[in-house]
Amino acid sequence: MAYNKVTTAIDAAIKSLKYIHTKNSMTQVFGWIDTWQGISGKIHNTSSASLPFDQNGIKILVGGVASHINALTYTDAKSLAKSIDALAIGSDHLEVKNNVVWRSLYQMEDRDYPFMDINGQIADWLLSTIPCHNCGMVVPESQIQIDHHMPQKDGEDLYTLKMARAQGLTTAAPSGSKGQAAANLAGLIIHPIARNIGDYDHLANATASAKWTTNDKGTAFLSMLASIGALGDLQRICKNTLLNLVPLCGECNRVKSDWVKPII
Repeated sequence: MAYNKVTTAIDAAIKSLKYIHTKNSMTQVFGWIDTWQGISGKIHNTSSASLPFDQNGIKILVGGVASHINALTYTDAKSLAKSIDALAIGSDHLEVKNNVVWRSLYQMEDRDYPFMDINGQIADWLLSTIPCHNCGMVVPESQIQIDHHMPQKDGEDLYTLKMARAQGLTTAAPSGSKGQAAANLAGLIIHPIARNIGDYDHLANATASAKWTTNDKGTAFLSMLASIGALGDLQRICKNTLLNLVPLCGECNRVKSDWVKPII
């Protein structure tokens, strides 16, 4: 079954785990689910390890024994799912241009824009425009291109873990303004990086693996969704979000292609 919302998938996972527990209510902790963990930018099925669960959530495993401490309560899982859905755009990434928060975030607004008439005279027309996030060139809305900051091709784990970091599910916290303000992007304004057109030399700098490695709560969240086969749905939803879509001029988008920072 395909899930179009993370909240729906999490509800299904909770229902499944609670049903298993109810059937075996004689035990305090029942059942184990496969562990799925983000490690340095890759999401792995740790086949040699499993996570315990009970009627309240996923538990911490200490010395091979299920602890009474929750790694992730079902209530927290629902809250996280709701936050992710609030940032999602849908299957068509170009729809982000119609998103009020995204338009404000990247300063899309009406501006005087120069046009040349039939006589070669320059005049300004009021036109909806937006600056390229990389070089800062102000481009008409109709000509701006939408870039997946983490690439569409082979980027499933990256944009999923980028979202996980913004939700506090990785061992290192986000350092970028969007990641830090993910719970409330309304009112945040992002200025362009203002590099030369097509300059992406900064992507040669490595990023710390801790930003791309899930903590206990993040691992529990991924594992919950994987338990009902919904990890792929999470990845699909995380591809087109307010966190992963940025405006670029045609040249900056052409040069960037699928470049990403190496992870060490």
